[in-house]
Amino acid sequence: MMYRRGLQIGCAVVLAGAAAAACSSTPSASKTTKTTTSTTTKKHPTTTTSASTTTVAPSTTTTSSPTTTAAGVPPCATGQLSVAVGQSQGAAGSLIVPLVFTNTGSTTCSLQGYPGVSIVGANGAQLGAAAARTGQATPLVSLPAGQTTTAIFRQANPGILNCTPVSATGFRVYPPNQTAALFAADSSLTTCPGNPQESPQISPVGTAP
Repeated sequence: MMYRRGLQIGCAVVLAGAAAAACSSTPSASKTTKTTTSTTTKKHPTTTTSASTTTVAPSTTTTSSPTTTAAGVPPCATGQLSVAVGQSQGAAGSLIVPLVFTNTGSTTCSLQGYPGVSIVGANGAQLGAAAARTGQATPLVSLPAGQTTTAIFRQANPGILNCTPVSATGFRVYPPNQTAALFAADSSLTTCPGNPQESPQISPVGTAP
């Protein structure tokens, strides 16, 4: 009996020691090292190049014609004009001849500046020098259809010059800023071609005698 009990106690001691050993041999909770991999995303700056668009408006170069009014009245072309000799007169040894321009067209046009004027003979040949420009102001003349304006031709009266006058047939007249000429007949006209004392002159259109 004593032996069995002692055996039981011994076994209990052994079992208790085994349990203790088992408990002491239980591995301690391992430390888990959490490695965090740091991912650094390097953002490259985005460079946005905005194409600069320059819109260049077409230049409008406006050349102002001296024969155009602010209201836009076009210049008188040779084809819409006629020219005639007005009433001639003499003064202080000079011959004064109005050259009368008429708008024969159907619309208003404008004249400004000097006409080109020379005396011509029967065959259309120029007799003497062309008229020189005289006067300062060049008025702008708006010329409605059927209306007239004048330029004044002046020269020394051939009758008082020491020369033999030559008969002429009239005037070759270029309207201001035109390259085609008109003819103004004057059967009473005489001239001394080449005589420097004759000194033919022409005023701008829009000038009264």
